[in-house]
Amino acid sequence: MRSEELRDQLEPLISGRGYTLVEVSAESRRGSWHVTVVVHRPQGVSLADCESVAWLIRRHPSLGQLLNDADLEVCSPGVGRKIRDDREYSIFRGRGIRILRKGGGDWIRGRIEQAEDGCVTVVGNEARVEVPMREIKRAFLDDTQEVVS
Repeated sequence: MRSEELRDQLEPLISGRGYTLVEVSAESRRGSWHVTVVVHRPQGVSLADCESVAWLIRRHPSLGQLLNDADLEVCSPGVGRKIRDDREYSIFRGRGIRILRKGGGDWIRGRIEQAEDGCVTVVGNEARVEVPMREIKRAFLDDTQEVVS
């Protein structure tokens, strides 16, 4: 079972229900498969949403058969998620973030204004910073940057 193949099958199914597929991982644990699916919506993801997506996946004809004996976990990205993939910057546009550049220095904090052409634009306290994705060492969602004053 490959994560990329699962992503290709899950993406249209989940996006058709108003969710964005953030991550899919499939790994063998003690002889059985464990599949984790991370979904996002701008208004948030509740436990009921996770249950609904899991039900949708299990009831899909080809996916249900493929995942029949697998442990399936559906979850939200969480408020402090580590950004693992460049496409996540677009997914989380409008969310708070903190970024550490490869060269070091202080954390860049603010909200993701946009992410395109290999660059993330972060708007913070009266500052707007463009950070090339290739220069990012680490990045985390940061809900403290979403406070509206």
